[in-house]
Amino acid sequence: MIAKIPVETFQVYEVCEKCGKGVYVRDGDTVLTSYPPQYRHKCNKCGDIKLFNIEYPYIIHEAKTTIEVK
Repeated sequence: MIAKIPVETFQVYEVCEKCGKGVYVRDGDTVLTSYPPQYRHKCNKCGDIKLFNIEYPYIIHEAKTTIEVK
């Protein structure tokens, strides 16, 4: 038996700490080969540069309800 539930899809961004108006997006192919790797991002409004250990934006899926099996 399988169960299906509806989900919502969201695109996740990191808001710029410097200007508070833009969001960070990947800036080219720059990757620091540390552990974990760090990816260079640039604010789309003020140009602030920041490194993150994940790539923004990314996609998440959240369930709209819970599963109840009887």
